Amino acid sequence: MPSPTYPMPNTLAARLLTAMLNNDMHRHPEFVQSVGPTKLAAAVKELRSLGWSVEMFEVHAPIEEDPHRHVAFYYLADAEHTLRAAFGSEEGL
Repeated sequence: MPSPTYPMPNTLAARLLTAMLNNDMHRHPEFVQSVGPTKLAAAVKELRSLGWSVEMFEVHAPIEEDPHRHVAFYYLADAEHTLRAAFGSEEGL
């Protein structure tokens, strides 16, 4: 499997990747609020196309207007392995 490629700087995909690399999963709902779910989905798709193993899980997050609402959280699967592959390092992580 080829090494993942970092997205272009100052893009939504780069911003999302930085958040996931910092384990900022708790901020993803705010991320969606600031950019919208469609743009978030596009950023996830871009990261996957660049070779990043982006995974998702959903949690039930009801609100008064939508008691059946679910929220998706994105994270990097095996982030350490992905980082080592991307940066060619077996040390320093």
